[in-house]
Amino acid sequence: MINNTNKSSIAGYKYFITAIFITFLSIISLNNACLANGEYYLTILHTNDVHGRLQSIDYSDKLHSVGGIARRATIIRDLKSQNQNLLVLDAGDAVQGSLFFRFFDGIPDIKFMSQISYDAAALGNHEFDKGIDVIENLVNTANFPYISSNIRFTKNKSLDRKIKDYIIKDYNGFKVGIIGVTTDDLKTLTRGADHIKIFDDVKTVKKLVKKLDPKVDFIVILSHIGVEDDIELAKAVPEIDVIVGGHSHTLLNKPITVLNDKSTTLIVQAGEFGINLGKLEVTIKDKKIEKYNYNLIPIDKKIKEDQSMAKDIFLLAQQIENKTNKVVGVLNTPIDARENKIRTGLTAAGSLVTEAVKSKYPDAEIVMQNSGGIRAHKYINPGPITIGNILELYPFDNTVVLAEISGQDIKSILETSSRDLPGFAGSFLQTSGLEYTIDLSQKPQELSDDKTKLISEGSRVTNIKVNGIPLGEKKYYKIAVNDFIFSGGDGYTQFRRAKNVHKLDILLRSLIIDYIEHNSPISLTVGDRINLLDYNKIK
Repeated sequence: MINNTNKSSIAGYKYFITAIFITFLSIISLNNACLANGEYYLTILHTNDVHGRLQSIDYSDKLHSVGGIARRATIIRDLKSQNQNLLVLDAGDAVQGSLFFRFFDGIPDIKFMSQISYDAAALGNHEFDKGIDVIENLVNTANFPYISSNIRFTKNKSLDRKIKDYIIKDYNGFKVGIIGVTTDDLKTLTRGADHIKIFDDVKTVKKLVKKLDPKVDFIVILSHIGVEDDIELAKAVPEIDVIVGGHSHTLLNKPITVLNDKSTTLIVQAGEFGINLGKLEVTIKDKKIEKYNYNLIPIDKKIKEDQSMAKDIFLLAQQIENKTNKVVGVLNTPIDARENKIRTGLTAAGSLVTEAVKSKYPDAEIVMQNSGGIRAHKYINPGPITIGNILELYPFDNTVVLAEISGQDIKSILETSSRDLPGFAGSFLQTSGLEYTIDLSQKPQELSDDKTKLISEGSRVTNIKVNGIPLGEKKYYKIAVNDFIFSGGDGYTQFRRAKNVHKLDILLRSLIIDYIEHNSPISLTVGDRINLLDYNKIK
């Protein structure tokens, strides 16, 4: 006979054993990629084009205090605790674009990403901005692999061996192949891409997919080639299951689906600056996506920061503040350096650069500056402006080139500048001394995929005037530009035909600082120097 006390004890014991058993089954399920009926489950978390935004930023008039890697750390760790079948990827350009990169070469960024336990990162073009030695330091700092299948480092064999074409992740028998790919116009986008060989992205990926397909159950491309090229890649290589993209800073609220005869490829991208974390959940059966769910997780004030990481970032920011808080002048007018503004039209940020150059070199009839060289991505209010503001606005160590170029080439240069409109691109020129019309209904200029050759001239740009006088196609004009575009960056091959070239060892950023110091307070004007036809396409 069992008394009531013993009955209660036995019942409690049975409940305890049952709870342990259920917990044990839950742990097995959590750590096993295989579901019922031969289905497999995988979650992919992804970022791209963070550009050194370690701290939160005010992104727009409506988005304040968003992003920040300390918040991202919290949400990724929370999701990892819920699901072990997790793949965490970055699609390139994790660094460059903030003062953290200027002063610390991206090392803190990679240390923090390592703490979060990223599984892999693509090589973006901006990882190259400070040269091969800095890339090697980034790679050596990371506890995750960098992958890029279409780049070879010809003068640094050690680094070349460390950059993998692909990796394979094994989730208890479910194997995922991840192939990295970098934009093949790399050499026109950065000055730090010396001594590398670049291969065609589609041909390279196609070859590797053929190699990997028999060995894995699922194929992911970690891409830094831009969303349009991602679509073409998916069409050309139908065996790809997912493309995690970057380079074009595209915010996709839902995946782009590319349908082939017997398969579907999903393309995802999470915008820029770490403002969102992409989350793709897929169920796979017979090596095909059976179903999926996708959402962007806003990285905002609702997410608590990892306190240790936040403290480390604060101390780094204090070091930068101590070095850059010197006031150099005063702005009477605001500067809007947000990308959607500066890469589609003339802005006060562009005027500051071109007027600074014009002030130093008054004989230059035309000044040109690619918008991609002007950063910050923020609205700078009137008031004191510091060294730090200038470093954010113009982070690159570009120098000045003086030369003479024909009116015919100036026309072609402006066609290059307008070719990507109504989209926005870093090749769009901020100019001084020019007035012209852009007709978006006309044919844009066409360049080769690597932007090193002109395929066909465009017909968008008309009514060009130089300082109020109609352009003479055979006349030569004195110009001042930065060394990046003069050397063919952003596809500006026309400068090869320039004459009377003088390459100066003068940092453009120094000219900006000098201009502000000697002309403060600064009032910047833009005016109506570009007449944009079919304007609704760009709104």
